[in-house]
Amino acid sequence: MVDRKHERQSNLELLRIVAMVMIICCHFATYNDFGPTNIFSTKILGLSMLRLGGKTGVILFVMITGYFMISKPFKWKRIMDLSRQTIFFSIFMALLAFVTEGIRPGVVGVLKIVFPLLLENYWFPTDFALILLLSPILNKLVHHNDKRLLFYGLVVAIGFTNRNT
Repeated sequence: MVDRKHERQSNLELLRIVAMVMIICCHFATYNDFGPTNIFSTKILGLSMLRLGGKTGVILFVMITGYFMISKPFKWKRIMDLSRQTIFFSIFMALLAFVTEGIRPGVVGVLKIVFPLLLENYWFPTDFALILLLSPILNKLVHHNDKRLLFYGLVVAIGFTNRNT
């Protein structure tokens, strides 16, 4: 494995930034009301392209992050930091929804706000936490380069990917 600790890879960092912009554009297209449109209009085509770009952006972002994490040792601190950040933003967004819209969550909603990773309130942080938990196994798989194990791992990964679609 190449030691990536001291070597800066600006091209991949730039690609990750582009992926983030693609994800933001997808959210913009998905969660805004653009009014009625003809199904064959250029507006629909443009919005569809932005949404497709977001899905591609998520794939790029995760793949690049995995590339940078492949040689890092497992640390519970990463999972705890992700959990703490997700809980903070979950509570912040719930309070913002209450203050601006008067939305009061039920018991299940409160549990999802307090335990967003365990109860899959947000799919990306939950899936990312799962990747972090599986990283020691994935790193061993990649470093030992057993082609059959890599193939089965890829099949399982595709199965997990398709569960959200």
